[in-house]
Amino acid sequence: MPGVWKVEGSGLAGDPPLIMGYFISDSGTAWTQASFGSISLSAYTKSGDTLTLVSGPTALTVSAVVFDTPQTDLNWDLNRYATGYNFRHRPAYAAPTVGTLYVYRVTFTPLSGAALKIDGDYRTDPRTT
Repeated sequence: MPGVWKVEGSGLAGDPPLIMGYFISDSGTAWTQASFGSISLSAYTKSGDTLTLVSGPTALTVSAVVFDTPQTDLNWDLNRYATGYNFRHRPAYAAPTVGTLYVYRVTFTPLSGAALKIDGDYRTDPRTT
């Protein structure tokens, strides 16, 4: 598994992001539930280069967030990746402050080898009616 990945997104203040993707190993094999001993999630606010922990780390149930068969339901609208997704989680922590940059860090710890961290930058936009 590679060392660190970074993704970006935005959403409305008060809404948590939907974190999902199709992940494969360095050898090209799709991740499965059996790949991991644990997965955790932490949420931070970010100002400059400083991260401030606001939630977590929270243990995620591997069988609830990793799928052995790619999923292609309505949550997956990235047509350029027709395979589907094999990881999906919506954190309980909602990004409450407009204009704040939040970082949601998912740490995947495999049964063997080093942990992989994925940092997702998530900027909140104001709600409009």
